[in-house]
Amino acid sequence: MLAVFAVSLVIADGIAIRASLDDAYAYRQSGASTKTITAVGAIDSRECGAIAVAEGVRGAGAIRKASDPLRPLALPAGSIPVYEVTSSFAALVAAPTEATGIYLAASVAQRLGVGVGDEIPLTVGSAHIAGIYNWPDDGRRSDLGYAALLPVTADGVFDECWAEAWPEPPALPTALRATVMPERVDSSNSPEGGAVNKTFGTQFRGEERYEARVTSFAPYFAVLVSALLTAFAIWLRRLELAAALHVGVRRVDLLATILIEIAMLLVVPITLGSAAAAGFARADPDEFTPLLLIGLRPLVGIIVGTTVGATVATLSIHERNLLRYFARR
Repeated sequence: MLAVFAVSLVIADGIAIRASLDDAYAYRQSGASTKTITAVGAIDSRECGAIAVAEGVRGAGAIRKASDPLRPLALPAGSIPVYEVTSSFAALVAAPTEATGIYLAASVAQRLGVGVGDEIPLTVGSAHIAGIYNWPDDGRRSDLGYAALLPVTADGVFDECWAEAWPEPPALPTALRATVMPERVDSSNSPEGGAVNKTFGTQFRGEERYEARVTSFAPYFAVLVSALLTAFAIWLRRLELAAALHVGVRRVDLLATILIEIAMLLVVPITLGSAAAAGFARADPDEFTPLLLIGLRPLVGIIVGTTVGATVATLSIHERNLLRYFARR
């Protein structure tokens, strides 16, 4: 019974924690963790790039709309919007790179039938494809869904600064605003903060949901239930224990015997519970240790509860009540 209880608690809490982790993964994969500041013609690209060294920031880069689109020979009646970006920007769109060249949205590459390393014949010259990035229609801004990114030197002014950070540092919005050049701002290009994908809101609330999960009380519930179950089991043996005291067994020896018995009974539930906790933790190798420790908390609660329950119940049994225990057996 204790084994089923232990595994059930670990699984229930593991499922709740897994849901929180899935929310965090979906948030990052959607681009919601990439924050932006927009001020057309007023972003200092060097200040933007400097954000990348801040704690928690995984990448930062600047972007601006190019004046001339890409005109492939394969699309004589059409063109592809071009955005000039700093060299570090490719990492923000998860574009695998080959060398120097342009980065194409997957939809553009598919339409042109080209891949990384290919050359695109243009109406004037050609363009080498250094990378292709995916930009799904999952709520993120649509402008880069059909576009080409052209890396340029981090000189001059840009229109936007992007920064991806996880976990999101509270100082990130301030750092983004610091990339705006005040002397270039007027009523027509007031700075505006945002995110690549606003579907999930402007801030991740997963930590709040994690703290508010019903199973957060699992360790305390484990202490209470295991203490009551153990105390009840010990109380059912009150006649046997009182008789042991009557024939001269010291109380400390009796308690030690009971605790050894409890420890032996806990081997199976703790082993099964630990295996279940490790199974959930293994789903995220990068966070294996923290997740394992969280998963083991209900098991610690069971150990504490059974120890306390056994100790209290054993100490409440007295030799002087032997006859009363016998009469009520």
